[in-house]
Amino acid sequence: MTAPPDHAKDLASIFHKLFGGDPRTLAILAASYIETHLVELIVRRLPGIDAEIRKRLFDPIRGSVSTFGAKIDLARALNVLTDRGRSSALLVAKVRNSFAHNLRLSSFDHAEVAKYIDKMEYHRAIQMTPDGSHDIDNKNMTREEVFSYLVRQFCLDISFSLGGGNWAVSDLEDIEPKLRPRPSPSPTPTPTTAPEGFLYR
Repeated sequence: MTAPPDHAKDLASIFHKLFGGDPRTLAILAASYIETHLVELIVRRLPGIDAEIRKRLFDPIRGSVSTFGAKIDLARALNVLTDRGRSSALLVAKVRNSFAHNLRLSSFDHAEVAKYIDKMEYHRAIQMTPDGSHDIDNKNMTREEVFSYLVRQFCLDISFSLGGGNWAVSDLEDIEPKLRPRPSPSPTPTPTTAPEGFLYR
């Protein structure tokens, strides 16, 4: 059997931290995954790039595109990220930075983190939940769930764009039955327009 690509292995480690894990670990891992593999998607849009140019651009200390924010902006300029993808990635980065720089934070409900999660536009996407129902907005979700579902979908989009998303899906199928069941709204509304995704295909 063919081994899964590295990005799929990385994604599996994040999936195991979703829903009920340590918030700091999840925030840092999720941001790291998005930042690391966003670079791979950017590089695919730069046909003339070589190893030397890549280092000059993305070197973590001296690179001209060394920060997460700069990578996000470049990804949007190259039409790797949609507007929703850019705004969501910036919010994930801010959540990560909050946990990384304040050791007293231990919850997504802390005011310093909650202000970013409350701006996340997960409510624009209709998401199938483990019990077969649909969540259509953030109103009945905890902040941990909003962050976890958004991160899950964002990372899945990246994995599929890089190839090998089937590995991520098979891993997710093993994890999702453990998630907390949610009540099914009745009737289930039908969206009039498709929600904007995180990435351009």
